[in-house]
Amino acid sequence: MNTTATKKSAAGAIVTNLVVDLAAPIALYYGLRAAGVGQLLALLAGGAAPLAHVGYQVVKSRKVGGLALFTLTILVLSVGASFLTGSERFLLAKDGWLTAAAGLWLLGTLRTNRPFVFEAARPIADAKAKTPEDTWTHRFATSADFRHGMRVVTAAWGVALVLDAGVRAVMAYTLPVDLVPGLGGAQYGVLFVGLQIFGQVYGQRTGLIGDKKRHHGHAVAA
Repeated sequence: MNTTATKKSAAGAIVTNLVVDLAAPIALYYGLRAAGVGQLLALLAGGAAPLAHVGYQVVKSRKVGGLALFTLTILVLSVGASFLTGSERFLLAKDGWLTAAAGLWLLGTLRTNRPFVFEAARPIADAKAKTPEDTWTHRFATSADFRHGMRVVTAAWGVALVLDAGVRAVMAYTLPVDLVPGLGGAQYGVLFVGLQIFGQVYGQRTGLIGDKKRHHGHAVAA
């Protein structure tokens, strides 16, 4: 298995998403505001980067997944509605809708045979495995404890995103407009780090991640 290539590919995707979907809109907004551009136009310009990114992913993969379609729909509708209403706050609230949609989608994967966290991390975990028995694919197929753990972590991500969406909606309609993009970006960082810490702590305590002996001793897998 090409562990290095898999890690680089996953890391590259994460960095790209952070830059295009998080850093670029914030930088564009505050850069344009400093140049004297109005709040609504600055927000619309910032939203162009994620919209272009989703469109590029659809063209590259030559298919439109359910989440990608929903994201595109929300982005286009929110931009159109903002032009009609002239509401900066309506456009800011878009982030909350997208976060809520992502959270609900994650929770929806709990009803499938492939919860989100398992599918998202499986390629790297399988590439790192030293034997076929240590792969996440094998462990998911053979260990009920591992499957339960994957669903617990996925549920935690889903619930956290839905709650995060509620906070974003409140921020969008109560705080000064110019504060919201920066605070929203910081909130994403705190949420991501918090969920990563939860996953590591929960995984270590339950045996989902750790040394090989612990995995086999508890009949669970990483």
